[in-house]
Amino acid sequence: MSLPPTFVKDFQRESWSLYGSGVAVICFRMAAQIWRQGYLRIDDYLMIFAGGWYTLLCVALNKFVGGGGSNFMSDADIAALTPETTKERIEGAKWVFVSEQALMATVWTMKGCMLIVYARLTEGLKQRQWINWLAIYTYVGYGITQICYFTMCRPFTDYFVVPPPPGQDQCASYFNVLIVQGCFNITSDVGVLLVGIPLLLFIQVPVQQKIGIVAVFGMGVFVIVAAILNKVYSTVPSLLNDSINYTWWYMRETTVGVYVINLPTLWPVLRKLLPILTGRGSSAANSYGGTGSKQPSRSWMASNKRTQISSNVNDDAFEMKSKRGKEDADSEDGSAAQVGAGYFSTSQEHIIENGNGNGKQGFTNDTSVLEINHDVTFTVEHSRESEQRLEGYHANVHTGYKS
Repeated sequence: MSLPPTFVKDFQRESWSLYGSGVAVICFRMAAQIWRQGYLRIDDYLMIFAGGWYTLLCVALNKFVGGGGSNFMSDADIAALTPETTKERIEGAKWVFVSEQALMATVWTMKGCMLIVYARLTEGLKQRQWINWLAIYTYVGYGITQICYFTMCRPFTDYFVVPPPPGQDQCASYFNVLIVQGCFNITSDVGVLLVGIPLLLFIQVPVQQKIGIVAVFGMGVFVIVAAILNKVYSTVPSLLNDSINYTWWYMRETTVGVYVINLPTLWPVLRKLLPILTGRGSSAANSYGGTGSKQPSRSWMASNKRTQISSNVNDDAFEMKSKRGKEDADSEDGSAAQVGAGYFSTSQEHIIENGNGNGKQGFTNDTSVLEINHDVTFTVEHSRESEQRLEGYHANVHTGYKS
């Protein structure tokens, strides 16, 4: 297998650039999670695990591309073998196997991260069963693919024999295994995308946020396209004879997958750093303050000194669950509560639905919607003079009742 003179250099430049950007996104995710919630959750640890396999994939592909080839050889390559090139090809064949395993581990671990997020979003909803079935299909597919890897080339050590033994073409081309892997990989990716589409359709958010969500789903489509192309380039003999272009698509698929999984978790941090992304201003006013507009869900609670509305959107900016406190100051006519009212609302990741009040869960065609509220934080300080007037008001009311 002869490579173009600039192939190795160009591949090294692109692969390590993609890898660097992917690792940076993973690191930003971890920093954002610790900054917002003070700890990491199971999907964060899975992403760290995927990052380790992602690193191994990049190393293995570069070792293979920069080496002397593998045991996938033409008749001319076999005729030109020397002890030195044979040793190089044996080493290259080992790196090919490592890269295939690293690709599978990276991709399927990231699928697990996304499924955990979807499971969290659909907690208590009928859509949760879709996630359960998709998870079963995804990891049954992973198990079947691994069985194929370890049974379609027997004995296993023939994966690293140069030249491959007669009748053992699968040990060099991986053709049948790659077909099985591609089928489960692509169909499970499509399943993950289709499960997310209903969530996207029912979301009511400003245009800025909608564009970001659509962009993430667009990258998900690119991941599927990249998965298809890497299988085309790695299974079509005419495309393998003169180059190993599939290696480019291995890195592109996994890197864009890293973006898709991690960028949504950075959204709450980006909203705080770049308020324009939240759609505040005129768009927010139209959403919440205009005539006939839909009012945001809030929990109200009275306090004696300050007013605060706080919303802490956790992880994916999709979940919203309110905790209501109890009123600790009020008066007979409600005036004192209005003067000294303080409001507090805490929200976590959850889907809330607005329906007809019948208590049914799940999305309906006419009444149920998925909301994402803005997080708004403001504080109103009361002066000492206002507090004295309020105390005087209480004294007058109390004296009046006594008289």
